Amino acid sequence: PAAVRLDAAEADPKKEAERRVKLGRAAFADGDYGRAAEHFAAATAADPAEPTTYFLHGQAHFAAGQYRDAVARIRDGLARD
Repeated sequence: PAAVRLDAAEADPKKEAERRVKLGRAAFADGDYGRAAEHFAAATAADPAEPTTYFLHGQAHFAAGQYRDAVARIRDGLARD
């Protein structure tokens, strides 16, 4: 797996969400769907109005075989889109 450096959290919520999405995408590409879901959940917490983070979170749950959680996150994203 590729090493991903965890820098300090950003003070700006939007920048923190972007940082966590980047980390989540890297984890997803490495096949670490659980870690990807954690990063996408943190991105959602940082910027709850951004629907994309919910969809990415749902995608990670789907890849991990957690279908109910995936559907729930996609519905959350659709509610905000």
